[in-house]
Amino acid sequence: LGGRADRTLVRTGAPRALVEGRFSLARDHPVVERLAAQELLDDGPQTEADVVLSRVISPEGRSRARVNGRLVPLATLAQFGSELVEIAGQSEHGRINSAREQRRLLDFFAGSLSVADEVAAAVRRAEDLKGRLEEAHAGARARARELDVLEFEVDEIDAAGIEEGELEQLHAQTVRLELAEKVSSSLHSAVENLRGEGGAVEKTSAAQSAVAGAGDRVQAFAAVTAVAARLGSCAVELEDIAQELRALTLEPDPEALEQAHLRKATIARLLRKYGTDESEVLAYVERARARAEELRATDASLTQLEEEYKAALEEAQRRSSVLAAARRAAAPELAAAVEHELAA
Repeated sequence: LGGRADRTLVRTGAPRALVEGRFSLARDHPVVERLAAQELLDDGPQTEADVVLSRVISPEGRSRARVNGRLVPLATLAQFGSELVEIAGQSEHGRINSAREQRRLLDFFAGSLSVADEVAAAVRRAEDLKGRLEEAHAGARARARELDVLEFEVDEIDAAGIEEGELEQLHAQTVRLELAEKVSSSLHSAVENLRGEGGAVEKTSAAQSAVAGAGDRVQAFAAVTAVAARLGSCAVELEDIAQELRALTLEPDPEALEQAHLRKATIARLLRKYGTDESEVLAYVERARARAEELRATDASLTQLEEEYKAALEEAQRRSSVLAAARRAAAPELAAAVEHELAA
C-alpha cells in the first residue's frame, strides 16, 4: 500500500507478486469524491462504487500501482490505501500518533475532507507561484544585463543606417576617388589634344576648309565636295567627344575620399560583430529587437506574477481559516466520542 518494494516478497520462480483489494463504498464516501475528481472511478450503480487497488512487484524489485486498472504513482496508491485499509500488526496502529493522521481523522469526523483538499490545492498553487516568482526574481539581473547589451547593439546598428550592397558601392567610390588625379590628368590631356591650339578639332576644321575650297574651284570634282563634308562631320564629332571628356573629368576630393574610408571602416566593424554582409547585420538587428521586446514583456509579467501570488496566498489563507474553524468546532466532539469509546 505504498511501502517500499521488496523483491523477496516474490516467490522463487514466480513471474511476479500481485496484491489486490476490492472495496465497495457508498457514493458519498470522501474517497469516492477524490477518485472521481482524479478520473479514477468507473461508472457504476448509484448506491455504491467499486474501488480496486492493486500492486505488482517483479523479481527485479520494480513495481506498478493501479487504481481501478489505471496506472498511478505509488504515492496515490498509498494515499487511498491508507484510508481504506487498516492493517493490524505490530506498530501499525502507531500512525495514529502522527499529526497528519490525526488531522485526517478530525477532518473526516467534521465532514471537512473536501475542504482540506481545497486548502491543499490552494497551498500548492501558492507554493508553485512562489517558486516561479523566486525564479523570475533570480533571473532579473541576468535579463537586465542582456537587455542592456541588446539595446546597445540595436542602437549601434540603427545609428549606422547601413543598406544592402552599400559596401560594394563604397569600394567602387573609393577606387574612383583614389584614381581621380591620375584619370583627371589623362582626360585633361586628351581634351587639350582635341580642342587645344593646334589640336585635332582645329586641324580637322582647317583640312575641311581647304578641301571645300578646292571643291568650289573645281565643280566637276563632286568627290572632293563629299570628302569636305566628311571632314566637317569629323570636326563636329571630335568637338562632341571633347565636351564629353571634359564632363567626365573628376576633380580630386580628399575630404570625400576620407569620408568614404570612414564609412567603410564603420560597416567593416559591424560585419565583424554581427554578420558577413549587410543583409546578415540587418537580420541580426531584427532578432535583437524582438528579443529585447521579449525581455521587456517578461519584466512586465513579473508584476502580474507578483499579483497572482499575492491573490493565491490570500485565497489559501482564507480557505485555511475556514478549515481551522471547522476543526476547532469538531475537535471537542471528537475528543468526547473517543473518550466515550475508550470507556465503553
